[in-house]
Amino acid sequence: MNSVTAMQLVRAGIKLYPTHGYEGLTAEVISKNLNISPQTCKSMFPDKDEFIKIMLQEFNACSLGRLSFDFAPQMPPIERLRQIVWRLAVALRCNLDWTHRMLLDSYLGVKIIRRALKIQNEIIALGLIKLLRECYQGQEISELELQNRYEFLKGAVFLPLIITHRDEKMGVLSEDISSNVPNLMTDTHIQQRINWAFKVLFND
Repeated sequence: MNSVTAMQLVRAGIKLYPTHGYEGLTAEVISKNLNISPQTCKSMFPDKDEFIKIMLQEFNACSLGRLSFDFAPQMPPIERLRQIVWRLAVALRCNLDWTHRMLLDSYLGVKIIRRALKIQNEIIALGLIKLLRECYQGQEISELELQNRYEFLKGAVFLPLIITHRDEKMGVLSEDISSNVPNLMTDTHIQQRINWAFKVLFND
């Protein structure tokens, strides 16, 4: 296998996936984008799910590869949590089209996409809950309460990005609300939502 050409196929898949989804991401679609024959795609990746698996790995490496829940261990836990939540929010904002397509494919029963989402969600949830536990060290707080606080943080920071972007793309927002969507996606307003959430969680 020519690794350069194979990576070109994978990167083309990453570019085309949000528009075409799992079912529509065919050898014909990818080959047309790269101006090569469909047979070239099929000879390099005869198994579609294997191609999707490699594509997902490359996408995750590009979008979340630099994120580590062990980031700056010397930093106070609350500030470290704040920095990681910020980095996650920015990564999400940059990949909202991908996120929505993966959610749709998962809903439609595409097993490989559902499995990838489940793994990603588990890594993020467990990582953030672990950090929350460190932030509340010395306090009596149950695992259920920690999970509830994680859900609150997720709902305050991440879900507005997903839901607002979805509603805007679907055209279900009023003109006044829709006109403000780009502003709601800015660094300033994401930071504002993080600040609000941390004030509630930590009186910070």
